[in-house]
Amino acid sequence: MTSTNPAGPDPAARPKRRTFSPEYKLRIVAEYDAAPKNEKGAVLRRERLYHSHVKEWRAARDAGALEKLTERAGWFAQNFSEGFLLDIVLSGKIRLPAGDGAATFVDAEDIAAVAVAALTEDRHVGEVYELSGPRAYTLAEVAGLISEASGRELRYVPLEHDEFVAEMVNEGWPKADAEDFADTVGAIRRGLDSHVSDGVPRALGRQPRDFSLFVKEAAAAGTWRG
Repeated sequence: MTSTNPAGPDPAARPKRRTFSPEYKLRIVAEYDAAPKNEKGAVLRRERLYHSHVKEWRAARDAGALEKLTERAGWFAQNFSEGFLLDIVLSGKIRLPAGDGAATFVDAEDIAAVAVAALTEDRHVGEVYELSGPRAYTLAEVAGLISEASGRELRYVPLEHDEFVAEMVNEGWPKADAEDFADTVGAIRRGLDSHVSDGVPRALGRQPRDFSLFVKEAAAAGTWRG
């Protein structure tokens, strides 16, 4: 009898980043802008978004570019210079349930540049661009870069999912929101946000801005002086 080697398991499909359609972005911007000031954060937490998402989508809408393309993006570099993650950086410890995973943080300037290109070049109509930075960084590397550039001590402290949720609840977060955010960060732990995509080169004909460049510019602007 002739034996054959069993076929190996099919390679797992690469996870796709979240897709933000033009209709979704328009709806979220409208809902966020209409929400009372003390409820805007709840909109972002529910949708697992950051203010930088809304800011870029609003600018693209006002420029008439929002309806021309669909983008997929993971974490923003600017997540570390505003809102919830800014507070974490200023605390001196990045306490998140991301394990040793890495993410390709996309710069909001690249997202804005893609939106401008969509407005001025017809070739982008109907395109779907998956946007990322040029390489993946672990949160330990993120902490090291920010610490070196800003001169303030910062380190990454990996937490377990339940430990993180408990901390957020103790700080006043609704448990459902804390669970949702822990799940979002958990995608980094599971390697779902580490893929380097070709969206920026396809749309702009150049490489994406590296996270380290964002860090240097943010530090020079005094973002993390506290």
